[in-house]
Amino acid sequence: MILLINSFFLLNCSGIHRVYENNNLDLNNKSTQYVVEKFDAKENNKSILFFTSGFEGVNIKIVNGKNEILEEDVETVHQIGFATLKTINNDFPVDVFISSNQEKLITLKKEDLKKNKFIYISKNIEKKNNYKVEYSNSVKSFF
Repeated sequence: MILLINSFFLLNCSGIHRVYENNNLDLNNKSTQYVVEKFDAKENNKSILFFTSGFEGVNIKIVNGKNEILEEDVETVHQIGFATLKTINNDFPVDVFISSNQEKLITLKKEDLKKNKFIYISKNIEKKNNYKVEYSNSVKSFF
């Protein structure tokens, strides 16, 4: 039993590189205004979770608090480095389940979500099951 728990912990906690941008949200920026309004994230308790590069035929499930808010197959559009996005309630932690050859669980803590309007998750295609989670208050351009 202990071996099983340790295996699950190592499988799901390793291979995640977290990056925290130390910047303030600028709602006077036209791009930021547009994205926040378009994806209904104007309130302080809303953040936007982006899935960017490296997703090839994977299923993503997002659980926000106790509510499953998304389950879909995603594929990165290589020309723009974008796969999908979802507005989340940052008053609760978020679990992201990624299913492909290997299962991956990425947990986003409420404390980190509250400080950032935009969270970007990308997969390193050269390293199996290796992900980058970037917390930011700056919107990236995909178009």
